Amino acid sequence: CRAYRIYTSKPSPAEVKSGDYLLDHSIIIYVIAPDGKFVSFYGRNWSASEVASKALAEIQQWKADNGEQSLFERLMAVVEAAVGLV
Repeated sequence: CRAYRIYTSKPSPAEVKSGDYLLDHSIIIYVIAPDGKFVSFYGRNWSASEVASKALAEIQQWKADNGEQSLFERLMAVVEAAVGLV
């Protein structure tokens, strides 16, 4: 988690017991290639369509570099459909 600067905070035992608590966490989407290498990240300042467009470009670049389809590409098709890019 430290390598990607991900953070979370756990609620106190009293908060858990009450059932009324928040779980603070990073608001970042990390894109990891099928080979496990870091590709990019998107923060909360990116719109859904910006993320989808940029990620699609990254998928196309990865495919060009590696010459194969990936789960990454199939997942992005779902994202594209969700934000109305297809």
